[in-house]
Amino acid sequence: MDVAVWDVSDVESAGSWDPAALLLAGPVTVRDLFVEGRGVVRDGQVVTVDLPTVVERQNALAKRLMG
Repeated sequence: MDVAVWDVSDVESAGSWDPAALLLAGPVTVRDLFVEGRGVVRDGQVVTVDLPTVVERQNALAKRLMG
């Protein structure tokens, strides 16, 4: 089972009257995400990968692509 939890109480969500539109098109970041029962995101942080390493690799690939 997959479950996603969003915190829509922050200022970035203020004034929204359509929760579905906010989640689909707004700037809201998932707070907690479970995929097949396994925690992937906790408190807004990805916990299944080394994020700094992923970002570094992505930046290197983008630089090479635009090179």
